[in-house]
Amino acid sequence: MKKYEFKPDRSGSNWMDRLYLTPQQRMRILKWSLYSLLCVFLLVLQDVAFSLFRPFGGTVDMLVAAVMVVCLLEDTWSGGKFALAIALFYQFSGSSPGHFVIVLLPFLGVFATVFRRGYLQQGFGAVFLCAGGAVGLYELCNFAIVLMMGRTHLGAWPGALMTGVNTLVSIPVLYPLLRAIGKTGGTTWKD
Repeated sequence: MKKYEFKPDRSGSNWMDRLYLTPQQRMRILKWSLYSLLCVFLLVLQDVAFSLFRPFGGTVDMLVAAVMVVCLLEDTWSGGKFALAIALFYQFSGSSPGHFVIVLLPFLGVFATVFRRGYLQQGFGAVFLCAGGAVGLYELCNFAIVLMMGRTHLGAWPGALMTGVNTLVSIPVLYPLLRAIGKTGGTTWKD
């Protein structure tokens, strides 16, 4: 064993002096923090701006679109954990349609990611196709569950359909920003 094969422990007066993060770890913390802050911003924008302005009779679930795109840009494990954390935050923020989002968002995000990685190349087309499918399934399941719970009626399906379409339109708007954030700190999985 060489004399300087291992780095000596840092000695300091407090725990912050002993905490050492590599530059790549710092960049990954920055990446996930930016993802989280963007999701909080989208949730606020969705609840404040789009509660007053309903394009074509439907709302926009930008948070759902962002979670699906993040899941598709990252690996399955990291994207699934992120989707679960955001789903819990979404539920406890008071603006989610119900408790079922805690299961629905991570399941659809991981399913779309596994499908994309198994059958499609990474790129905007594949991400849009898989995220669009996951958003469509989310809106369909959301409407069906809320209908079974008795909180809506069958005549409200045009509003649910327009919410799905509006959310699909938000995916190309969010993709460049999420892709730029995703390049921070390197990639965890390569195609």
